[in-house]
Amino acid sequence: MFTAARYNPPFFQKHPFARVVPILGSELCERLAYYGIATNIIIYMTTVLNERNSSAAQNSSAWQGTVYLTPLIGAFVADQWWGRYWTIVWFSMIYVIGLAILSLSAGLPNMTPPSGQAATGGQLGFFWVGMYLIALGTGGIKPCVSTFGADQFDESDPEEAKLIPRFYNWFYAFVNIGAVVSATVIVYVQSDVSWTLGFAIPAGAFVVALLLFVSCSAFYRHKRTGQLPFKRWYCVVRGAIRHRKREIPEDRARLHEVEGPVSIVPGQFKMASTPNMACLDKAAVADAATPGAPDPYLVTVTEVEELKCFIRLLPVAAVLVVYNALYAQISTLFVLQGSAMDCRLGSWSIPPATLSVLDSLAVILWVFLYDLVVAPFFQRIGFPISRLTRIGVGILVALFSMAAAATVEAVRLRVVRDHGLTDVDPANNNSVPMSVFWQIPQYFLVGMSEVFAMIGGLEFFYSQSPEGMRSFASAIQLLCVSLGSYLASALVSIVSSVSTGGGAPGWVADNLNQGHLDYFFALLAVLGAITLCIYAVFVAPWYTYRTAIIPEETDGDEKKTDDVFDAADDKRAPPAQPTGAPLFRISSRASGQLALKRRSFVPAAHGYEMAAGDYEVQDIAPKTRTAATGEP
Repeated sequence: MFTAARYNPPFFQKHPFARVVPILGSELCERLAYYGIATNIIIYMTTVLNERNSSAAQNSSAWQGTVYLTPLIGAFVADQWWGRYWTIVWFSMIYVIGLAILSLSAGLPNMTPPSGQAATGGQLGFFWVGMYLIALGTGGIKPCVSTFGADQFDESDPEEAKLIPRFYNWFYAFVNIGAVVSATVIVYVQSDVSWTLGFAIPAGAFVVALLLFVSCSAFYRHKRTGQLPFKRWYCVVRGAIRHRKREIPEDRARLHEVEGPVSIVPGQFKMASTPNMACLDKAAVADAATPGAPDPYLVTVTEVEELKCFIRLLPVAAVLVVYNALYAQISTLFVLQGSAMDCRLGSWSIPPATLSVLDSLAVILWVFLYDLVVAPFFQRIGFPISRLTRIGVGILVALFSMAAAATVEAVRLRVVRDHGLTDVDPANNNSVPMSVFWQIPQYFLVGMSEVFAMIGGLEFFYSQSPEGMRSFASAIQLLCVSLGSYLASALVSIVSSVSTGGGAPGWVADNLNQGHLDYFFALLAVLGAITLCIYAVFVAPWYTYRTAIIPEETDGDEKKTDDVFDAADDKRAPPAQPTGAPLFRISSRASGQLALKRRSFVPAAHGYEMAAGDYEVQDIAPKTRTAATGEP
């Protein structure tokens, strides 16, 4: 299943988690670079480029949406041609060029407008060239780096497989450590020292990230990509249409599939047939009247299940789009709200964007709590948390964050009215006597929601996608972030258009003391509540987890999964046959028989999601015994 590392010392064999340490370190530096730009860019746009608040919020959201849209390009290149490692390396070069251009746009005197004047087309053009090169570079890294890290663990080894969810927890913690440094040190440098230096530091941090990643290349495992599945999906739909009059056999084992442990899809184990979306199964029904006759429209069960996996992900992805529209507020309207409050701490003036560090600190805190306390507690009492439940909890907490932001803004506007400051623009004379630290609860709640929804989403898309298209699945998860940012931008645009009728300043006004951000945050809270209800009633209870058939190892034949794929790919030898009876891989990590059950508070559809050490598969063939392991 993977190509072994060129150098595999005994230390890595004994401590497999050590293999991902350089990946975590490089991700920390890369995220420091990204958040060093993204966290404070809206302030740069309003104070240096002199854009209006609403325009800056829309342009910032659109750029962030593009950052999470370009991963589709990176996933295409990685799964089709280069693989994850080389995609990360080459797109990093583009990233460095973008960072350099951005630093020059702030440092060259003729690249910024005079105070109080709008930026020229050339100045904006040079600035946005750098910004969108950064977005393109990010697109090659984001869908690959987390997946590449998870690839370092052998899913056929139960001891390594159960480290995958821990890797995702720590991966997201390192992302937010980089964000903390950005929101404190780099934001301070940008606001109080120099924008040029504030952009140059992220560029240097990214160079360090690239060097650290490349320096450990000899130790990495490289999983084989299965090429993009679009052509196979077309063949499945075409076959289902051509075979629409054929009857699906009661015994699904009679559906068409190739011999051996692996499918015809490169790098992909065969998957068990599932009963839902049965119309697609007709593509794998052979003609009973002429068995063995050539059929150009006949496909395998695994190809059918690959398309089913993608279709099952779409409702969850749609829910995550709305969640990310709520999440996008921390870098746009939360910052603008903070800029209209008292940002002093003693004699020190705090940049409003610095408070986003509270979100990152909350993430780091909750990663530790979830990994060491929450998840083990529920597992110990027999109610392990499924990934779908984890995502739902994240949406609920994000909803509370929007409600908290609306409450804070309502209180702030009351203070503004009580002190007669309605006509005072806080961008020019911020005299509102209300501390910015009132924003702490909303930032903390957003950070808590990330640990549940964002990390749960990362692991969900990795585990529920076939092995051969995981970069693409990771890009779909990132596309949810992109569409969430675009949704947030569209909502701001629609609300501004509607609320400014009759000459009114609007909800998102240039003078926030005359606007109603509280109404906008309340609207987001209502949108989140509706989405959560739909998710809890129509999405999560009906989801069917992916099952893959993997060859079982025996004491006498310790055949590794990469050897199985090597034999199957070698046309000079017949495909290797599985030894013993096949096992079912539940959620790509836990192995066991489908008859196993456990008590759980999650819907029945999750009943086969097993926790580490909960079950052991009984002997089902001579000299065959395998422990079922995995984590929720």
